[in-house]
Amino acid sequence: MNVIEKLERLRIAYNRLIRIGGWIVGIGFLLFMADVLGLINEVGVINGAGWIGILIVVGGLAVLGVAFFRYYFPFLQIYKGELIQSILAENLEGYDDLRYFPEDGISKDTIESTGMMWMGNTYSSGDLIEGSYKGVEFRQSDVCIEEVTYYNKSEHRETYLRGRWMIFDFNKRFRSDLQVCEKDFRYARAYGGPFSKGEKMHTLETESVAFNRAFTIAAENDSEAFYILTPHFMEKLLEVKAKISGDLLFCFVDSQLHVAINDEYNNFEPNMAVPVDADRIRRSVWEDLEPITELINILRLDDRLFLTN
Repeated sequence: MNVIEKLERLRIAYNRLIRIGGWIVGIGFLLFMADVLGLINEVGVINGAGWIGILIVVGGLAVLGVAFFRYYFPFLQIYKGELIQSILAENLEGYDDLRYFPEDGISKDTIESTGMMWMGNTYSSGDLIEGSYKGVEFRQSDVCIEEVTYYNKSEHRETYLRGRWMIFDFNKRFRSDLQVCEKDFRYARAYGGPFSKGEKMHTLETESVAFNRAFTIAAENDSEAFYILTPHFMEKLLEVKAKISGDLLFCFVDSQLHVAINDEYNNFEPNMAVPVDADRIRRSVWEDLEPITELINILRLDDRLFLTN
């Protein structure tokens, strides 16, 4: 049995149990509510039918648990550990030495050290991919940053970032930090990282009305900021904004470019609703890599002219 056949059998079994478990939970809930609302007995009193409904709900939840632990998690392990790995091992044009670590991600310390993102109190990351495209080294992973608080036994969850964080080698050397933040990106901060000169960051504007309308700029040093933000490069950042979905944050730190895309999207995730098809999944993987290729191509990060002067 090949990988595709294994995955399809697991997918079918998972969906079957999900449907069965869902029906069981629904029947139990209806029986419980009928009892509580007085359709079976006295209003507001849980009698035998209500307790039976609760037991049916518990049984349905147990079936759902079996669906996840026996079928979904093994599916995910094979899907990411074998199928996605094999696709990334193919000779993808322009890419070299792609390495994929489903359980790993860019660390919280790495993002926090830029000084350019509010970090909340809950952090998770995964689906780390590393390698190079057109000779430009990069790292990317899914990242979720949230602030979780509790009040009167209720939970409040504020999401700061749910999307991807990417790190590229930049093709200019600089000493002062720079942040370019799309207006709708709400949880950026501009304090600078540990490799900066320690100057206080301040906002500035460019001569481009369109760029000022789209982005907020925070810099430590105006001269170095405009060394990076040439008119041509600003046009390219606007082009990136037009092509990539989600709110964008660009952080120029320690001669690297950090890019956050807040789009509430998880990369390399399976679609359990449709049959497993290798060609469709291959196209999906290429689509998940597109923001990497688009950033490097549009911003011309492979142009090393400034590094040789």
